[in-house]
Amino acid sequence: MRIAIVDDISEERTLLRNRLESQFSRRNVHVDIFEYENGETFLTAAKECPFTVVFLDIYMNGSNGIDTAKELRRSDTDCLLIFTTTSTDHALEGFQVRALHYLVKPYSENDISVLAASVLTVLLLSPWLPAHGGCRSPPGFLRSGRTASHGY
Repeated sequence: MRIAIVDDISEERTLLRNRLESQFSRRNVHVDIFEYENGETFLTAAKECPFTVVFLDIYMNGSNGIDTAKELRRSDTDCLLIFTTTSTDHALEGFQVRALHYLVKPYSENDISVLAASVLTVLLLSPWLPAHGGCRSPPGFLRSGRTASHGY
């Protein structure tokens, strides 16, 4: 499963990546996680090789998360989109771009556990959703993480 984390704050990306790796590893699910510090770089990478799941901060320098999500939906209507933000002010806009979830910071390990289970349930019940495997590492990613073996 290919996961993108888009957030302009490095510490937030690292925290989310570590929690996601932990949760998917516990479930024996292989994930490749790519980090992006802005929407523009992420969109370039997503056009070359789509992601299964995208965690997208709303308040970022440059293009905000809502605008990035709208642009993403023009080329990828299948990825699971999850907003991560400090405010619920844009929740309605988030669901207008078919977000799966709206994760409000700070979030707990339990929040990520519940969300990981939800993502896997959606993927298992939606066989038409591609896992987006077999792509090379996209340009502009900051870091990659891997966990155990069961591929989705």
